[in-house]
Amino acid sequence: GLIGGEPYLLANSEHGILTRRRAASAFSAWQRIESPGGIANNDHLSVVTTGGRTEVLTCIGGWGGGKLYYASLDAPTRATWSGPLKLPDRNYTGWATYPGQSLIFGRCSSPTACGEGVRPIGVFDTLGACQAAVNKTSPPPRGYTYQSKDPTLGGYAGHCYALSAFGPFDLHPQKGVASGRAPGFVAGEEIDCSNAAVDPRDRDHFLFSRGGEFRTYESRDGGRTVSRVASHDVGAFFVLIDSQGWYYTATQDGAFVSRDGGVGWEALHVVMHSRDGRRIDRVPHDYQRIVPDFRGDGIAFPSDQGLHILNRSSDNLTSAVGDMRNTMALSAILSPNEQGSRSLVVNLWDWNVGASWDDGATWAGWAKGEASPGSCGEGGGGQGLGRSRKAIMFHRNHFYNSSDGGRNWARGNLPAPMGAFVYVRQPGSRTEPA
Repeated sequence: GLIGGEPYLLANSEHGILTRRRAASAFSAWQRIESPGGIANNDHLSVVTTGGRTEVLTCIGGWGGGKLYYASLDAPTRATWSGPLKLPDRNYTGWATYPGQSLIFGRCSSPTACGEGVRPIGVFDTLGACQAAVNKTSPPPRGYTYQSKDPTLGGYAGHCYALSAFGPFDLHPQKGVASGRAPGFVAGEEIDCSNAAVDPRDRDHFLFSRGGEFRTYESRDGGRTVSRVASHDVGAFFVLIDSQGWYYTATQDGAFVSRDGGVGWEALHVVMHSRDGRRIDRVPHDYQRIVPDFRGDGIAFPSDQGLHILNRSSDNLTSAVGDMRNTMALSAILSPNEQGSRSLVVNLWDWNVGASWDDGATWAGWAKGEASPGSCGEGGGGQGLGRSRKAIMFHRNHFYNSSDGGRNWARGNLPAPMGAFVYVRQPGSRTEPA
């Protein structure tokens, strides 16, 4: 961003924004702009510069949900904070109906037992009959939801509910359901966000993921109105708008891109080729961020499975993991082998168990007919037992043991997650197995 016309590096310090002149030495001290509250350590500082002045859009609060603020950068240690952004109060003159939207989603444990503010008022054959019953309810409700006679709604089919409060963020998409808002005064809500991203070409246009719900919302007027991106009903934690106007989201559900302003979305894939010639097409998950302006105007997605780089000509990501040598090893299980070398069985994050039968020179999986520990999945760990070629591995409620240096494994069940064990040394030996 720019401060006083000079380019600066900006960083999230969890308690503010760190600043340092871009031209300064790598050993120069950082300065800090205090924030109105904590910033989650995985929260994005989204930057837009208008007329030579840089603003940062970010969420102040915990990673599960905070409030949305703009920070206009005045100096390396000072910013003017605007927020929390709040929807305006409104006075409505008539009822509004929201087809395909529910106000009671997740608020009832059964068709007739609901949380505070939700009142079941009966079973009706039509939406009109439900609305008529709502109008006779005292005190007058602020909203309603009608579950149609659609059999897929199970025991809720036909039920009508009156609500004592209505908020624009209370609506949740659901098939076969309709909801309504009563006329009268509705207080504006503060925008609740987990991550936010401003359009680098328009400071009033931004995306945000809503805390707790983790779906994508959009505003085109600086937060005066917001709308859920209905075309993208998948989990979203990280969001981004790039300099070309493309939208991105990423979370445990995968990474997605929209090239048409949120109308259509495509999942981003990684295509890999195994040694036996198989083509593996997968959607990576467990994303930790979306990085804009990567090596210029690129987009990168760090994840538990390594760094992935957007290929703008397709829906594929380029994996920067390479030949797996850049992955995290949680444990290395070493055993001597018949060739006078060592076998290595390694628990890799966030992949599975890998193996090298020549002391790390090359890496391979298990051959057909061998009993691999593949059911271990990501995580876990273990160790080899000296020159005995015996090995043990633990993950969650399972243990795996091998007596041939890791070529074949047997799985057993544990009463609870654990990783400690005892073993017996050879008679007369103080070192084997070690």
